[in-house]
Amino acid sequence: MQKTSLSRNIDNKFATSQYLDGGERKDNFFDVKTSDLTKLKILIIDNNPIISEGLRVCLEKYERTWSIRTCDGEKSNILLNIDYRPKIILIGATVNVKNVLQILDNIYTLEDFPKTIIMCERAEEYNNISKIIPDSVMSIIEYYSDISIYKSAIKAVSSGNRFYSPSILKLMFPKKKSTKPIDTTYNLTKRELEILKHISNGMSSKEIAHHYELSVRTVETHRQNIRQKTKVKGLRELIQIAKGMGLDKANF
Repeated sequence: MQKTSLSRNIDNKFATSQYLDGGERKDNFFDVKTSDLTKLKILIIDNNPIISEGLRVCLEKYERTWSIRTCDGEKSNILLNIDYRPKIILIGATVNVKNVLQILDNIYTLEDFPKTIIMCERAEEYNNISKIIPDSVMSIIEYYSDISIYKSAIKAVSSGNRFYSPSILKLMFPKKKSTKPIDTTYNLTKRELEILKHISNGMSSKEIAHHYELSVRTVETHRQNIRQKTKVKGLRELIQIAKGMGLDKANF
């Protein structure tokens, strides 16, 4: 299959070919400059050169102490075993699962293997990805995340910390809903239950009114109906009733 001019241009960034006497070809990968030795070396592995190059440009513009290279999944094995030894590797969503696992296997054969960030296309894919990839992967973020997420992930991982994008964290630690049924002994309406919950959490009538976009007078009427139905007058007793009904753990 003939390569497009874009593909050839991308390829030329990874290697320059020289022909020695007798026609033998020698590939010189990454003629590393002395100034690059002090930079944090990052490798982006992705099969979409437009996205990987765009990401490289954005990240290098943000942090000049980062030296970033890009390649596709097929070139990664070569790049991981040359003098340019990346400290951090980002693996894109366009690399298929089989190649991702092969890349990870190659990474872990290195003496000082780089830290890895996996980019999944959607946050919902996290549960499937987490079953396959090893625990040594330091970060999982969404492929189309804001550039600030990429920056945060690289900084965290380079410091030896794990990082997950906010949407993935929500999947990792979902909010637990109360399994305790709400006591309906007092025959309170849904709005009265909501207001009683907020009363037990210390909210004033004015705050509750603002929360529901009601008048303070309407909230006071609800409070009076609650006191009549529960047959209590004091705030402390209302709070005890709310907890006894399970309202303190209820999600409306």
